Amino acid sequence: MGRREARPLAAGAARTFPVVNLCGIPSSAKAVAINLAVVAPNGDGDLRVYPGGQPPPLASSINFRSGIVRANNAIIPLGASGQISVQCDMPSGTTHFFFDVYGFFQ
Repeated sequence: MGRREARPLAAGAARTFPVVNLCGIPSSAKAVAINLAVVAPNGDGDLRVYPGGQPPPLASSINFRSGIVRANNAIIPLGASGQISVQCDMPSGTTHFFFDVYGFFQ
């Protein structure tokens, strides 16, 4: 399953994405395995990926530098509504990103 957001994610902003009941991820899934990539960041920072509806963790899921494409794998628990959230931590600027769900856990 792939999901792509066309608008860049701004510094300090977060977005929530539905995951369950899309592309074969059942509503009984408790966590997902994802490939997360950061593309075209115009500053240094990190993304934190976490269960939708919960506070972001202290640890980042991926760190990035301006102008460099980065990718990382992660296992992310799902929020109560079967969603994950992505928060952008950088002093200023924006970045594009995508995540690809390639597995789930029940």
